[in-house]
Amino acid sequence: MSQIQYSGIVADNKGKLGGTIFQGGHSGNIVKRFTRPYNPQSAQQQDNRVNWQYLVQRYSALPPANIAAWVSFAKNYTWYNKLKQPYKPTGQLMYCSVNTNLFMSGAALIDMPVTPTAGFSLPVITVTTLGTSPPNITCHFLGYTVPTGFVVNVYATNNLSPGIAFAYKSLKLIGLIPAGTANTYNIVTLYTAMYSYPPAGRKTFYKFRLVEVASGFASPWVYAFNITGS
Repeated sequence: MSQIQYSGIVADNKGKLGGTIFQGGHSGNIVKRFTRPYNPQSAQQQDNRVNWQYLVQRYSALPPANIAAWVSFAKNYTWYNKLKQPYKPTGQLMYCSVNTNLFMSGAALIDMPVTPTAGFSLPVITVTTLGTSPPNITCHFLGYTVPTGFVVNVYATNNLSPGIAFAYKSLKLIGLIPAGTANTYNIVTLYTAMYSYPPAGRKTFYKFRLVEVASGFASPWVYAFNITGS
């Protein structure tokens, strides 16, 4: 699948031409070969669909004043697709997005928008997996403390071949780092609840983001990987 950006000569193109499909949306304009869609129907995929559908229905059932507030609130923000093209989120998209973040963070959902704290972010995070007595998978963010009113979402892959360079599509949410945590956090209990402890020499990928539990807004992702024994 390729992403394309149109010019003043060709402004738009959507539809099917032979075995090629042209389509567009918030994610940008793409061209791809026609194939039967791959639908693994994994438990995580099904849960995500159910959760999103629930939020769409919940939004539709809000009082008109709440919906108007979300529509007005969303107009204050500009988001960007994968081609860095700006677009304005709808009230429904804003509502579903922030409440998905809250749901994934174990926080209460919100029916009225909350202006987020300005400029929050995570530092660089490194991960070490050393030894088995006791086993540990430690996240290092020295000099940083997770602020009050925030949690860190932690995603990880299963252990993989060390030759794999990029596997971030296989990341799954394994748990949270709570507010007040300073400098380091051992996620071995979170990790082994989802996967087995990674053997020596195996590679694991991680990603992290800071979520404000009052507003549902999240920081940019921070990515990391490590090889067990390092």
